[in-house]
Amino acid sequence: MVITKASSIMRDIRREHIVPMNVLEGKLFPLIEQGNLLEAEQILIQFGDMALITREEDEKLNQLGLRDTMPDPNDQNSRYSRAGINLIGKVSTLFPNSKINRGGRGRLCCRDIQKMNRIELIRAIRYHLKHKVTGRPVAGELLRSWQLGQDYFISEEAGRFLMVQHQKGSLRVR
Repeated sequence: MVITKASSIMRDIRREHIVPMNVLEGKLFPLIEQGNLLEAEQILIQFGDMALITREEDEKLNQLGLRDTMPDPNDQNSRYSRAGINLIGKVSTLFPNSKINRGGRGRLCCRDIQKMNRIELIRAIRYHLKHKVTGRPVAGELLRSWQLGQDYFISEEAGRFLMVQHQKGSLRVR
């Protein structure tokens, strides 16, 4: 089952970096530049997840000033807890074998990047940071593209919304 971004239903659902990109980059890039690849991998394991939330939940995060900040830098769910958003698990818990259609985000969003393991990704980011050919913007795009290929956690409201749409038969799946 594939939940597609093209579906009109997906207009009410937002894909979200659980830890904002600027916070994640701030933790990762210094470690990578210093050559601490194993520590960088642990940061990615701990903080590199994505979530699906409703549009209303996204607006709530924005209103509370939590779009680009973390109340507790060591708790990846701190933004959601403060906003009263409950992440219930991964999409596959609601829709077995489901994936989110990743869509294209520029030239770097490709299957090769999404198939990289964490160490390969960190080495690619390190190359771009070390050689300063394209620097942080491209390193950030590598990270974003890789994250789009990961499994998604889902908020309780988004899960309820998608289940209702699926039961109505209006959720486009393939």
